[in-house]
Amino acid sequence: MIMRLLGKDGATLFEREYYSTGGGFFQWKGNPAPARGKPLRPFGSMAEFKRLAQESNKSLHEIILENEKAIMNVREEEVLAHLDLVLKTMEDGVTEGLAEEGLLPAPFEFYRKAKRIYECSKNANVADGFMQQISSYALAGSEGNAAGRLGITAPTLGSAGTMPALVYVMKHHLKLSQDAMRKGLLAAGRVGFICKNNASVAGAEVGCQGEIGVASSMAAAMISYATGASLEVTELAATIALEHHLGMSCDPVGGLVLIPCIERNAFGAIKAYNAYLLATSEIASQHWEDLDRVIMAMHETGIAMPTMFKEMGTGGLGVTMVDC
Repeated sequence: MIMRLLGKDGATLFEREYYSTGGGFFQWKGNPAPARGKPLRPFGSMAEFKRLAQESNKSLHEIILENEKAIMNVREEEVLAHLDLVLKTMEDGVTEGLAEEGLLPAPFEFYRKAKRIYECSKNANVADGFMQQISSYALAGSEGNAAGRLGITAPTLGSAGTMPALVYVMKHHLKLSQDAMRKGLLAAGRVGFICKNNASVAGAEVGCQGEIGVASSMAAAMISYATGASLEVTELAATIALEHHLGMSCDPVGGLVLIPCIERNAFGAIKAYNAYLLATSEIASQHWEDLDRVIMAMHETGIAMPTMFKEMGTGGLGVTMVDC
């Protein structure tokens, strides 16, 4: 994207060329790469992380926290403050979205539904009401992104409602402490890093499995670890969530983050919560798949996926709407 500042006579006064590097990051032409330190305990896969944890006798959040401090060259208080900012931004996005109604900006009529579904949950039975509430939280966050409001790339803006939905559940339903939620967010970041390091989180590269699938996997790890699950169970929750998004295409109608993206955030959040329930209820050592193998499968599936199903909107759902 090129941005230009024009004078009254139309002459270009200033110009800058920007590049999206994925995952919410951007750079501009001529800008030097930001200075970064090296992680104290480097890892590239879940297998390496588990070995690292065992050898160092460190917990999941301790390792990630040490690495963040070393890479960003900051104190622990600064890392925790940023985690708090991320958590609050997610929560605020849901809160605002639950209060809004009407149309979202689009070339076709697309109505918000988060508030309506949340209101309906109040008259439903306990089980149905809770599912509606999780869905409404995810829709609220995703609708806010579609409206151009501040969103969290977790791991992308197309999946900006999935993790906030689980953050809202952790705070308002499970009543977890801020410290527990911080630890959960660190666990989610670890999953996102491993997915991006060994595959991709971009719909343009691997389809929606890399966006909603990874978001669901991160959210499952987050709520599992925040509620006291072990490293093995936290990995299992992430594995289950990602495993059952494999093969999901990215085929948005009109090329916009509306259909089916917004509703997919709701399904990603529901799957994340179910993955958390499954993982914390079974014996982790008896589960067949592990996160590294599922990420490998996502990468292989993404490579094989036709281009028209990878964010182009030229196939699948992207061509089902009649424009007349």
